[in-house]
Amino acid sequence: MIVSGTARADSRVRTPRGERSREAILNAAMELFAEQGYEAASMLGIAARAQLSKSVIYDHFGSKADLHRALLEREADALLSDLARAVPPPDASTPRERLRSGIEAFFRYAEDRPVAWRLLIRDPPAAPELAAAHYQIQRRGTDAVAVLIAGEHLDDPRKRLHKEMLAELLKSSITGLAVWWSEHPDVPREQLVETLYEFAWLGLQHQVGARGLSEPRPA
Repeated sequence: MIVSGTARADSRVRTPRGERSREAILNAAMELFAEQGYEAASMLGIAARAQLSKSVIYDHFGSKADLHRALLEREADALLSDLARAVPPPDASTPRERLRSGIEAFFRYAEDRPVAWRLLIRDPPAAPELAAAHYQIQRRGTDAVAVLIAGEHLDDPRKRLHKEMLAELLKSSITGLAVWWSEHPDVPREQLVETLYEFAWLGLQHQVGARGLSEPRPA
């Protein structure tokens, strides 16, 4: 049988059925977790929302906790990929440019994917395995924010610890303002970006110089 070039191209871009089902399950779960909370959302309800049988969900995910963990990882990967694309490399940008680009990327994601953003920043469900997964996601977020503060590798343990503390402060500012934004949706994204950028740079400009992170002040 001769297969045309068009048919071959279509087969290369066509998404496999199993992958489509997995994405449908994840999207349905994200909606229900946002609407009902983790505890109230059921696998049967997720199956109905995805228009699939409950058995198909269990073909992909062993439990509701596994499904929630996979959803967290998918959205964290998407956010961090957006951040990596948005922030220019250290050798082609100033600390100020990197900081502003990173803040812009976080708020753009929050605006474009509000349900996913809430899933990432809200308190984790009580299940211990999900609390651990949520902690790992938060650690990845802190590491990503730390890149905005100083892009280079730091060999000095004191500098690494200082950088981590600054990253936690900046991450808390980003997530806190994003929560505030959900209650004030009429405020344009650009205004939030500029406000947080100016606030953060006031504190960071004494910590970050032309060569990166400065020495932490002695206690």
